[in-house]
Amino acid sequence: MKNTVIERKFLIPFILVTSMFFMWGLANNMTDTLLAAFKRIMSMTRIFSLKESISKNKAINHLLLMKISSIVLQKPGSFQIREEYLDTHLKPGDALLKVHRVGICGTDLHAYAGEQPFFTYPRILGHELGVEVVEIGPDVDNVKIGDSCAVEPYRYRPGDQAVERGKPNCAEHMSVLGVHEDGVMRDYFKFPAKFLHPSNELTFDQLALVETLGIGCHAVRHRGCSGY
Repeated sequence: MKNTVIERKFLIPFILVTSMFFMWGLANNMTDTLLAAFKRIMSMTRIFSLKESISKNKAINHLLLMKISSIVLQKPGSFQIREEYLDTHLKPGDALLKVHRVGICGTDLHAYAGEQPFFTYPRILGHELGVEVVEIGPDVDNVKIGDSCAVEPYRYRPGDQAVERGKPNCAEHMSVLGVHEDGVMRDYFKFPAKFLHPSNELTFDQLALVETLGIGCHAVRHRGCSGY
């Protein structure tokens, strides 16, 4: 049987009617019947917020709570697959992203071996990735739904001294995906859209390499090398 879809505008009336039904059942000593009915309803029902995509002229459905899977490094040498629910509500400037490709960095290997001094466990690894924009929050104008993107995985505060001098990679309050905070070895995640770099030409495999190749590009540009 297909899951029932309840639009957000019908959610409150649905809850009120359901609550009245359960109160009536409790008053008539029908506890076992109520529990069975409740389990049946929950197994059949998913709550969707229906929104129209501005990309590809297709309507897409978004869960208020989206069930996702993550690969978690519980401790050195021990991975675990974890299922959890992601709140897909977006703050201004944020985007909801679907992860298509994740690269394995030397940082990840050191974390697995227990040799990464910046790590705490458990931790979701991954910071080299190719993603698809699934939804955008208010005040996002640099990407649109359906875009394929590379991700700059370094979160920083705009007011940091190094950031104001044009060196965000040296920010005092740097937080790196998969190092200081959970990374991207999961189905979906939310991230500020300002760190997304869309491309109409690169594949997801290639987009996952942009971050690591960008480090070499930065080093060459920083040293003022020419002839390349």
